[in-house]
Amino acid sequence: MLGGMGRMPAGLFAVESPTQKRLGILHTADELFKIHMTQSVWMCDARLVRTWLSGSAELVGWLEDKGMVFNVADEPLKLVHQIPGKPLKTGNAIVNTLVEECEKRNVQFLSEASAHKILVDAG
Repeated sequence: MLGGMGRMPAGLFAVESPTQKRLGILHTADELFKIHMTQSVWMCDARLVRTWLSGSAELVGWLEDKGMVFNVADEPLKLVHQIPGKPLKTGNAIVNTLVEECEKRNVQFLSEASAHKILVDAG
């Protein structure tokens, strides 16, 4: 199944997203970086955490541009984005949106295929 376990999450973490800005939730990526790194006792790759946090708002914005609508879960920092009324369907909806976008671009999906190398376009 396309998306596999990516269909399971009940929410998508993001900071500085368009959804949060519309709701007046003003946390920053720098603030969350400090919280995350402190709580993890700096045991994780700081560059990856920074990349994850700084790209999360763009991801939510891109998904919104594709027609997805989010609310923000009522958890302490209000960082978890969910499908209104159907939070357990959030991962499924995100995967469906990604698959639709790939199909529009004629992306070929391969299942039950082994990958031996990842080729990256230098451009």
